[in-house]
Amino acid sequence: MRFTWFNLMPWPHLPDDFREKNRSVWVDIPNTLYDPRKGHRVYHEYMDQLEYAETLGFDGIGVNEHHQNGYGLMPSPNLIAAGLARRTSRAAICVIGNSIALYNPPIRVAEEFAMLGRHLGRAPRRGLPRRHADGHQLLLWPDPRADPRQVPRGPRADHARLGL
Repeated sequence: MRFTWFNLMPWPHLPDDFREKNRSVWVDIPNTLYDPRKGHRVYHEYMDQLEYAETLGFDGIGVNEHHQNGYGLMPSPNLIAAGLARRTSRAAICVIGNSIALYNPPIRVAEEFAMLGRHLGRAPRRGLPRRHADGHQLLLWPDPRADPRQVPRGPRADHARLGL
């Protein structure tokens, strides 16, 4: 028999009157209840717990996918699994319930970068592929909040952004 440690990563900071003011912790939970600073700490606490499971002798560490709710802060188990891969060596990393149907790139990329930002404690830099017809070129914005309509175009501008 093998044992897997599993954690949904619930949001631990719901107000005491949450049940009286909200229907459920499911999809329609107001995002105003989320605090990014607390989220940063919570992600690190949950990652510490998952990593510690290997130290305790668990055979596997389970992660799964839940979107927009109070009982699961893991819209991308892939990112959690990637973080665990660096800090564990023996336990199997078990991605349980990765929803292939939700791989709509704009949504998925936004969710993964939001999670990554909470892990880092700051906004990650983004690179977006562009001009697939003549090969991939990576468009890097110097400021992650930059408006893409104001980013200079053309090969020379692309090379300047890439530091070439």
